[in-house]
Amino acid sequence: MNTIARAIRELEAERARLETIIRSLRDFQLPGAGRRGASVGRRANYRLSPEGRQRIAEAARKRWAMARAARKTSGA
Repeated sequence: MNTIARAIRELEAERARLETIIRSLRDFQLPGAGRRGASVGRRANYRLSPEGRQRIAEAARKRWAMARAARKTSGA
């Protein structure tokens, strides 16, 4: 029992040490860096070429045609 109690004390001390480190690291973060999506920058002047847009549209049409064909053969 003595070894278990000692192990628990050591683990709790380690947890306290890690929490202190985490708090100090959070102080160095930029405001809002922990929020979802805040670290993702916006792409400036990103434009899709007409050819790329056409390829995407054709692929979407092909997917929808396959979905319609599958629906007809399944009888739904």
